[in-house]
Amino acid sequence: MPTVQQMIELSDTLTKTQTRIFEYMLNHPEAVCYDTLRNTAERIGVTEVSVLKVCRKLGCSGYAEMKEVFRHYVGERLKDSFDRSYTLETVDDRSRSDRGALLRSMFEADQQGITALAASIGEEQIFDCAQTLMNAREVLLFGHDVSKVMADYFAHRLNYLRIKASSLKLGDSDTVKTSLSMVNENDVIVLFSFPPYYEPVSNVARYAAYRGATIITITDSSASPAVTDGPFNFICGTKTKFFFNSLTAPISLINVLTSCIALEMGPALDRILDEELSVSRFMSGEIPEESEHLK
Repeated sequence: MPTVQQMIELSDTLTKTQTRIFEYMLNHPEAVCYDTLRNTAERIGVTEVSVLKVCRKLGCSGYAEMKEVFRHYVGERLKDSFDRSYTLETVDDRSRSDRGALLRSMFEADQQGITALAASIGEEQIFDCAQTLMNAREVLLFGHDVSKVMADYFAHRLNYLRIKASSLKLGDSDTVKTSLSMVNENDVIVLFSFPPYYEPVSNVARYAAYRGATIITITDSSASPAVTDGPFNFICGTKTKFFFNSLTAPISLINVLTSCIALEMGPALDRILDEELSVSRFMSGEIPEESEHLK
């Protein structure tokens, strides 16, 4: 298996179109790690055959091996920069004095995270994911530390849409084992994984795949232990100056996914809204207990 550096050295033999394909890979290494061949070809605007030709011309047996090359490449970069990327930054005295600039930089960091997320997601991928969630017998969402907050929020949104969902804490081994023991091919597993990673999440992913469940991963890097070979790996940038993770991009993804579900539901969403309104009116006393429909 070649390295990225070796492929760069071979790239002068590529045609103009092939060079454009390889440049996309170099500029979007994390996307290559988790995207399907079809999605990669669509993002570049070429055929799947063209992408495969580049893979083989650069020394890979196919796209699967190219993904492995880039996973190793991204993993090494993450390892080399771990201390810099995931250690909280200090703010010098000069920066502290310009609070306006510091505040703007914080907002800009969150905006950049959302922009990068939007650019990495294809329309087909997001709506396919929404349909998968809608069709699930049950959705189990796993998180650890701050990731559990996101799992709780996603579960709340799904349950509102009448999709059976449960949020579970990674690390609560008995509950996790019991829940996984009942998983089958009709279920969806959602894995949240952000630094500092909870490494055993990879065991949950492997067992869920073994049982035939569909896995959705929401994480910050293709080198995350929760990333799978499936089509639903969503990379959300979360780095901030003062904390390990900003929740802005992951929460935005949850909002977009559940909004897509709502769009796909059509008239069923109107019934849910009516049901919720009826409960609110009853609880506020607008509907008397002796109403005909309650007899």
